[in-house]
Amino acid sequence: MTTAYVNSALENKIRVGLRVTRLFVAYAPFNLVRRLQKLALYHVKLAADIQASLTDKPVGEWFVSKDADEHSPVIMYVHGGGFVLPQTHFHRMMLAQLTREVKGRTFAVDYRLAPEYPFPAGLDDCLEAYQYLLDEGIAPERITVMGDSAGGNLVLSMLITLRDRNLPLPKLGICISAPTDFTDENPAHDVIDDLLHPRAISRFSLSYVVNQDVRNPLISPLFADLHGLPPLILYAGAKEALSSDSVRFAEAAQGAGVDVTLHVYPGMWHVWQLQSELPQAQQSLAEIADAVRSACGARDTVRV
Repeated sequence: MTTAYVNSALENKIRVGLRVTRLFVAYAPFNLVRRLQKLALYHVKLAADIQASLTDKPVGEWFVSKDADEHSPVIMYVHGGGFVLPQTHFHRMMLAQLTREVKGRTFAVDYRLAPEYPFPAGLDDCLEAYQYLLDEGIAPERITVMGDSAGGNLVLSMLITLRDRNLPLPKLGICISAPTDFTDENPAHDVIDDLLHPRAISRFSLSYVVNQDVRNPLISPLFADLHGLPPLILYAGAKEALSSDSVRFAEAAQGAGVDVTLHVYPGMWHVWQLQSELPQAQQSLAEIADAVRSACGARDTVRV
């Protein structure tokens, strides 16, 4: 599916800011970027109808809609950031909106970061978080696992691992701008992206992979045996560096018999959903919310 693309003044304004961020993240020390992100993280004031609370085992944050009940969908969310940067205030704003629209709950995983904790530390933390949801009594049929960028990669790797271990699979997987191929043959890295600088892609990859084989299917899911995975919804921007990662993965998954829906948004950059003022962000988040509620059997409740 695609949407009509109009290069609006709002998009051009956003692109100016993104290009500053693009250069900063490509060259600044990771610890400096992390400190600046942390300063902004909890200064976001969430709407009164969303309750947020932190957990310490596993480390993460719950977002709960006032309309949530025991039948509501649960999203396990894995943030992006090149495997080296934490959740941002943009993620918290997006997750609050998404939680409201699905009338459910979202658990955002705060996984360990590279280069201090390279592969497979982040993946192990995601698996622990998923088991935590099951231990809380949440049926897998009510769970959607979702992630953006590096988080989308971790979602796919987690689904492959759950399948291989014969563990209960979630009802749905959703990935936004996920890297699926870490090899040097990946043509995507030659694309000029408004947010992702080629140097940043290289720094992120080297920090996470270290001396591992980049064709390891839990690092580059494109090379995995994909049979038996749950239904997947993939989002990519037509003007982002990782667009072909989603397109090629969707083709491979469909070839393995997986139910895959691919949305490529014309003109959009890497994880445009984080710019909530964009009509394209609002549209894609509304699509995601509808898909989650439909897949996970949500029902409207009447409160008295």
